[in-house]
Amino acid sequence: MRRLVFGDPASKTALEAILHPLIREQSKARIAAARQPYVLVVVPLLLETGAYRELINRVLVVDCSEEQQIARTMQRSRLTADEVRAIMATQLPRANAWRGR
Repeated sequence: MRRLVFGDPASKTALEAILHPLIREQSKARIAAARQPYVLVVVPLLLETGAYRELINRVLVVDCSEEQQIARTMQRSRLTADEVRAIMATQLPRANAWRGR
């Protein structure tokens, strides 16, 4: 599935169209049910979609070097460095995450 989604932009878009509305609704439900003064919302494509702007007051970016990110992902997901780089190429560039979108 990973190879299909990250190798074919149309497949990635189709999968996102299925998953992200469900993820968004689940996020909204969990935020509404929270009783704490702060809630951490950790979702895929938080900044890319703009779909969470009405729910999010602040964004905290925790970052590491690309080398560290590649090594951690290779270890966790058993991917090659090239596979990790291909996935990273489809994501929001690091510099954009720091702009306070």
